[in-house]
Amino acid sequence: MRIYLLLPLLLCLPFSPKAQRLEYNQYELLSHEDLRASPTTIDNQYDEIKGNAFFSPQWLPATAITEKGTRYTGLKVKLDLYRNVFFANVRDTLYDLTNARVARFILYPSLADTTVCYVFQKGFSIGTIRPDKYVQVLAGGRLTLLKQPTLEIREVNEDSPLSKVKKFVSQDYYYLATGDGQGTTVHLNRKTLEKEMADKWNEVSRYAKEKDLSFTEEQGWIYLVKYYNSL
Repeated sequence: MRIYLLLPLLLCLPFSPKAQRLEYNQYELLSHEDLRASPTTIDNQYDEIKGNAFFSPQWLPATAITEKGTRYTGLKVKLDLYRNVFFANVRDTLYDLTNARVARFILYPSLADTTVCYVFQKGFSIGTIRPDKYVQVLAGGRLTLLKQPTLEIREVNEDSPLSKVKKFVSQDYYYLATGDGQGTTVHLNRKTLEKEMADKWNEVSRYAKEKDLSFTEEQGWIYLVKYYNSL
């Protein structure tokens, strides 16, 4: 099972414009890899389908880390969740990054606070996840909590029983991976957490009670997995 070992305890690495000058910039990424310019109308390619295919409607500042560990900063990217493809916008020219051999993207909602970020990484082979597909890393360490946000196009009745429209329907799947590369699909509930954290469950359950954390919500699981990894 192939997993890129790129998960530090702190997933949100510092973002610095200076790193762009000291290491590699987005132009080197685009010129050194086998990339092709993508259609300039990616925002309109799903016009006939209701809903949004992208993780964020805005172009987000990002750092890209290749399979060899090379870091590229200063990017602005969008993630097409339906196709599981990242696009980069460089001076209004759009690039499909499918062939860029990027193992991990770190997205920043705001450069004013780079401690807040979203991490997407490929290399996992768990359940329905293939190693060439990006999944969201919610917490990393001895236990790694993964989220696979997916979109399907379905025909649904919205305006009237006789009128059908195509619409994006989302479904999130969660996984826990261990340090040895093993993993399993999980449902967000107390029973699953207790089984996976049996060796430290007393401490974890006490922490959950003190912080009033939910065993059935994503945010509660993120805090609890991070706490477990810190013990």
